[in-house]
Amino acid sequence: MFDTAGNWAVKKRSLHMLIAHLSDSHLRPRGHRYRNIVDSNAMFLAAIQHLASLDPQPNLIILSGDFVDTGIEAEYALAAEMLASIPQTILMIPGNHDDRERFGLASAITLTLPVQGLCISPLVAKPSFVCIRLN
Repeated sequence: MFDTAGNWAVKKRSLHMLIAHLSDSHLRPRGHRYRNIVDSNAMFLAAIQHLASLDPQPNLIILSGDFVDTGIEAEYALAAEMLASIPQTILMIPGNHDDRERFGLASAITLTLPVQGLCISPLVAKPSFVCIRLN
């Protein structure tokens, strides 16, 4: 591309991606506090609400490690409910508190990649919701 004087001109085009990263939410069953002290559910909900208020909105949300606290079904049920309101693509990586089977329990499809022990599963019947499970 040339400018009006015939000089080579590079059109600057900026590409931006805003990534939000939330970690160690330690979600608990309704009415239970993390270590009987902290309302981690309310804190995670506040983080989700904060993300929703951002302008510009994040293009991608990464949730890493210890998404729930003990890995029981009640925690994952609440988690699925909380995440249903997030319109962005979500990438999840489990932590040591997460139950690997329940983490992907709601998956409709599991795609196993060529990397041994790595699979990607959409959770909560949401096509843009992906968990990365390392076995």
